[in-house]
Amino acid sequence: IMVGEDMGSLPGTVTLTATDTGASWQVSGDADVARSARTSELRATASELVLMLYRRLPVPDTAVDGDPVLVAALLSLADTS
Repeated sequence: IMVGEDMGSLPGTVTLTATDTGASWQVSGDADVARSARTSELRATASELVLMLYRRLPVPDTAVDGDPVLVAALLSLADTS
C-alpha cells in the first residue's frame, strides 16, 4: 500500500493497530498535522487491516476509536494499484 504526494492533506494522525500481533503504525500528514489534536485508531487483525486498506472489507464503526473521518481520509489516499 502506497500513499502518494497527497499525504500532506491527511488532517490528523491515524494509528493502525493489529489486534492479533500487537503491532501498530502511525500515519500522518506533514509535521504540523502530526501535532494536531485530530487522531483516530483503526483496530483489527493484521489481515483485516490489509483488506480494509485495499477496500476489500468495510471498516466497521466498532473498529474505529476517535475520528472516523480521518480513517476514511486515509483510505481515500491509499493507492492500491
